[in-house]
Amino acid sequence: MDSSSEDELSTLPHTGTSADQKSEIVEVSPKGRFYRFNDELGCGAFKVVFRGFDNDQGCEIAWNSINLKNMSSHDRAHISEELKLNRRLKHPNIVSFISAWTNPSKEELVIITEIVTGGSLKQYLKKIKNPRLRVIKLWCKGILSGLNYLHTQSPHPIIHRDLKCANVLIMSNTGDVKIGDFGLSTLMQGKMQTSVLGTPEYMAPEVYKGYYDTKIDIYSFGMCVIEMCTLKSPYSECNNQAMIYKKVMSGEFPAALLQINNPQVVEFIKKCLLPYEQRPTAEDLLNDKFFSIQEEDDKIHHSLSVVHSPKSNKSSISSSMSIIDVSLIINDNRETRQISFSYSLENDTPEKVAKEMIEELKLDENLLIRVANEIESKVKHATTEGLINFQEYETPIQTGLGLPLRCISPIDLDCADQLSESKADDLADEEFKEISNFAKKSSMKTVRSENDLAKMAMMSSILCMKKGAENDRGAVKRLQCLLSGALGQPLKVDGFFGKKVEAQVKLFQETIGVRPDGIVNNEIWEKLMAYPKQGLS
Repeated sequence: MDSSSEDELSTLPHTGTSADQKSEIVEVSPKGRFYRFNDELGCGAFKVVFRGFDNDQGCEIAWNSINLKNMSSHDRAHISEELKLNRRLKHPNIVSFISAWTNPSKEELVIITEIVTGGSLKQYLKKIKNPRLRVIKLWCKGILSGLNYLHTQSPHPIIHRDLKCANVLIMSNTGDVKIGDFGLSTLMQGKMQTSVLGTPEYMAPEVYKGYYDTKIDIYSFGMCVIEMCTLKSPYSECNNQAMIYKKVMSGEFPAALLQINNPQVVEFIKKCLLPYEQRPTAEDLLNDKFFSIQEEDDKIHHSLSVVHSPKSNKSSISSSMSIIDVSLIINDNRETRQISFSYSLENDTPEKVAKEMIEELKLDENLLIRVANEIESKVKHATTEGLINFQEYETPIQTGLGLPLRCISPIDLDCADQLSESKADDLADEEFKEISNFAKKSSMKTVRSENDLAKMAMMSSILCMKKGAENDRGAVKRLQCLLSGALGQPLKVDGFFGKKVEAQVKLFQETIGVRPDGIVNNEIWEKLMAYPKQGLS
C-alpha cells in the first residue's frame, strides 16, 4: 500500500457542487497519479465515493474516501487485510482494485478502484424497469463467474458474505456486472465461519446460526435473481427482521418468488435456496441448463411475465395490533449482542420473555427483573403511543458507538455470562436441530463485538443522508427531532429531507465547526446525539 506519512494529500479549496464545477480538481494523490473531482458518486456511514482521474492510464476512476476516525486499531488492521485481499483479485466480474494510501492528517484511507458507470444493479433496475430474460441470464452468469472465482481461491476460499443487488455494479456501456463492496468478505481459513453479519433478507438460514461457508453466497445470489425478475427486494412483504427470520428459518420463500410466471426461472432460483447440504456450488450452477440460451426461443427476448403477488395467509407482524417488535442490545464490555424478537400482547408477559432470554443467553438469573423492566418499558411505550412497529420510534438511542440504531436500547449487563466460542462445535453437530423457544421468538441476530457493529454501520447507507437522495423516512424523522432539539428551533417532523432540513443541517455543522455541506454522516449523527438540547424559540 502506498503511504502518505511523509507526502500527505494536497487539498484545494472547496468550490461547490454545481454542474459546471464537478470537473474541478479538489485533491491530488501523494504521488500525483490520481485526481479527485468535486463530483460525489455515493456515500455510506464511513465512506464517500468520488469521481476521479488516473493520469497514468488516462481514464476515470472511483476515489473511495474512508473515515478512520472512529475505528479501533483492530478494525484498521482488518481493513489492511481486506486491502491485501482485494489487491490480488483479478477477474472481469470483480471490481478492480488499483491503489490505496493513508492520509494521517485527516485520519482517512483512500482506495482507488475502477469506476463502474452504471452504478449498482439495484439502481440500474429502477432505470430500465423490466429487463429481458436474456439479459437476466447474462447478469446471472457474470455474478456466478465472479463468485466461482472467489470460492475457488487458493489456499483459502473467499466468502463475500453480503451479496445483494446493491453490491453488484454494472457497466452501462457493456452490460457487464461486477461484484463489489468486500467490506464483510473473509478468507475461509477453517471449514466454517462463525460470525453473524450481512443483510437479513439475503441471509441464508445457516448464517443466523453463525456457522457457514461459501454456500451462503449462493443463497444470496438466488435472492438477487428474485429481485432482478420482480424488481422487489426479497421478503419485502415483511416489516421487520423478526418476521424475515421466521420465514427464512421455516423455509418459506419470499412472496415475490410466487410472482414469477416462468417455471425454468423459478426452478433455477429454488436450486439456489435449497438447504445447505443440497445447495449447489457456483460452478454447478454455471453448468446448469438455465444458461443454455436458445436464440430462437421468443421468451428470452421479452421481459418475464410477473403476476400480482398473492396475499399472504400470514398476517404481517408489524400490522397486527397484538404483536410488537422489540430489540435490545446486551453487552458486558467484552461482547455485544443485538437481540430482536416479537412480543405478543395476548400470550407474552415481560417476566416470561425475560426468563426465556436469561435461559437462552446463559445470563445471570439476578438480571431477570432488570431485563423484564426494560421489555415492559418498550411495550408500554408502543401501546401508549400507538407505535406497533418500533421501527417508527422517533428518538434515536445511543449505543455506545454513537450510531442511531432503530429500536435499540443499550443495557450494560456487567455480570452477563457470554456464550462460549466453543459453541461453534455444538452448532456444527446440531446445525439444523429445532431451536429453543426464545430462539423461535427472537431474530437472534448476534453481533460478536462492537467492532462488528461498526462494520455493519459502514455498510449501511441509511446513516448517510442528504437532500435529493433516497433517504429512509424513519431515519429522516429521527434527524429532524434531533436537529430541532439541538438548535432550539421548531422543525416539521415529516420524514422528508428537503431544503429546510438541509439548511438546518448546515447550521448545525457551522455550530460544531465542520464544513457545512448538508450531508449527514456518522460524525454528524454522533455530534447530534451528544449535543445538549436547547429550549425551542
